[in-house]
Amino acid sequence: MESELIHLFPTPLYCATLDFEKDEDFDQYIRQLEYARYPDDTGDVSVNKNILLEPEFAELKEEIDQINQVNIPDYNKELWSIGIGAVN
Repeated sequence: MESELIHLFPTPLYCATLDFEKDEDFDQYIRQLEYARYPDDTGDVSVNKNILLEPEFAELKEEIDQINQVNIPDYNKELWSIGIGAVN
């Protein structure tokens, strides 16, 4: 996994590359979800705002949770050391 903490304006941005590999069933599930267009017409967003709680996303959610448990405390130490505060 590759990750970095970007100090973007006053809000740090945490970026990570996941080892998650989607299969054909996952791809089909994503395509059948209900989406809404952003008001500024720049893209679409799923209507379901709790999508990671769906059973089809359990593996992806687990990977994200593991990254957060391992890496966020380390980045919080770094943020505090430069006077920014913690990531929740």
